[in-house]
Amino acid sequence: MDKHEETEKRLSREQLLKLTAAAGGATLLGGRFDTAQAAIERLGAESGRLQVLDWPGYGNDGGQAMFARYVKTHPNNKPQFTQMTSESDALGRIHAGFKPDLFRPYVGWVKYFATSGLVQPWDTKQISNFKHLNPFMVKAGQYNGKQYGIPDDWGFDAILYRSDKVHPKARSWGLLFDER
Repeated sequence: MDKHEETEKRLSREQLLKLTAAAGGATLLGGRFDTAQAAIERLGAESGRLQVLDWPGYGNDGGQAMFARYVKTHPNNKPQFTQMTSESDALGRIHAGFKPDLFRPYVGWVKYFATSGLVQPWDTKQISNFKHLNPFMVKAGQYNGKQYGIPDDWGFDAILYRSDKVHPKARSWGLLFDER
């Protein structure tokens, strides 16, 4: 990227605030111009690629329905996936400096992520179909009146049984109501 392209790059609100803080802090502390320049270079190193922290086995190739519009808009820039093994793993990675653009924790952890100071709530006005989402699921993603989680899917359950003791008539949820 040449110098002209670098100055023309759009900065996100977060990047602009970080740059302003770095430059202001350097000025207050009598820092030199190279401190602010280092901040600009760090921002220039941002890949622009959507960073997703997600569970293994969720088809993490950008082909999921939730990424369809993004991939269509950015066909040569599929999301970059990093796998998490648990919510505590995700929280630990974020505490350690990993900065995913989005991730998908279990809804029971919304409070922990919200109070960590490491994530920000969604601006739901930016989500055109937000009003059509299931209100119960939307509420589950809130903490202190702010929307930290946007529902995409709702858990999964499986029926487990001992095949040496149980011989189902069919493999279905009806097994739960089988008197045998």
